[in-house]
Amino acid sequence: MAQTRQREGKLVWIFLYVYLIVLMGYRYEVGGDTLNYMGYWNYQEDLSDWQLTFKEQFAPGYSLLCALSYTLSPEFYVFQLIHSFILNSLLFYFICKNAQYKFSSLMVVFILTYLYFSTEILREVIAVLIFSFNCSNLKNRKWIPYYCGVFLSVLFHYSAFILVIFPFLTWVKFDKKYIWCCLITGVLLMFLLPIISLFEGVVVVGDKLSGYSQDTTHGILADFMALLRSWIFPLLFVLFMKYGMHRSIKYENLIAIMTLFGFAAYFSPIIFSRFSNYLILFYAISLADILIDCIRSSTVTRNNAIILFFCFILLYGSDYLMYRRYMMWVPYYSIWNPHHADRDNYNKN
Repeated sequence: MAQTRQREGKLVWIFLYVYLIVLMGYRYEVGGDTLNYMGYWNYQEDLSDWQLTFKEQFAPGYSLLCALSYTLSPEFYVFQLIHSFILNSLLFYFICKNAQYKFSSLMVVFILTYLYFSTEILREVIAVLIFSFNCSNLKNRKWIPYYCGVFLSVLFHYSAFILVIFPFLTWVKFDKKYIWCCLITGVLLMFLLPIISLFEGVVVVGDKLSGYSQDTTHGILADFMALLRSWIFPLLFVLFMKYGMHRSIKYENLIAIMTLFGFAAYFSPIIFSRFSNYLILFYAISLADILIDCIRSSTVTRNNAIILFFCFILLYGSDYLMYRRYMMWVPYYSIWNPHHADRDNYNKN
């Protein structure tokens, strides 16, 4: 019986893997930033014209991937399919390798960030997934392999430069020092613009930071909800589990860093929410493993976990409804049923 269930579980896992590759690979104009990538694709060159440079808008690793895809076929969906294969292969392997409850972890990842990863940040998500495997070098203090991995991430997105400082933050956890971290972060953010000005003149990075720093608010309600999702809920969840339920927190250090970025994102949404992208997978796995483990536990623990799970669903699910953001992905069209939809409509009243 156990072997049958295990075999069935593997078949379902393989089905989900193939299904998501096809779903994302053959989509047509699904995702807000996907439209921008399709626009850039009109100027794409093949591999014979590709040059290694850090001065272009796209990092060389991503531009090389585009050139390779364009050499195979000038159709954008071919690139999408290759990208979807890379994304889902790395994601599913990462979950299999690190999650205790892989189906639950996949569900949490899907609710938290899957559509965003697969349709909005096509460049950065590869850098994120590279770091997800490179994290073991960070944990084991293997600095040479770690920084080689950081360089590989930077080749796909320049935001990965933030990974350079992670070895200096391995002490950050949810203890008394965390309070001081929040206070210091708040003080530093008062001088955000002068700090960013120090990067002026740095190729690509300086211009990006300068542009991102101008976007400071999306409205009071949107900013508060973002703070609730990226800082308050993860913080309260970990504190409750660690000190209320006396359970160890997997990836506590990485989640603590993520919440600091989430707190900072209230003051500068684009810059610090991008940095949080590198850590959200670890948060998702920890969240899923702890909740499912608690649900399978005693009655009191189970009830608390179920309440937290529904709070999680309502809180993060509402992100798709706010300002009709779901319209970036719904309705879904494939290359076999192509239709143009106004994906910017969610910004309109």
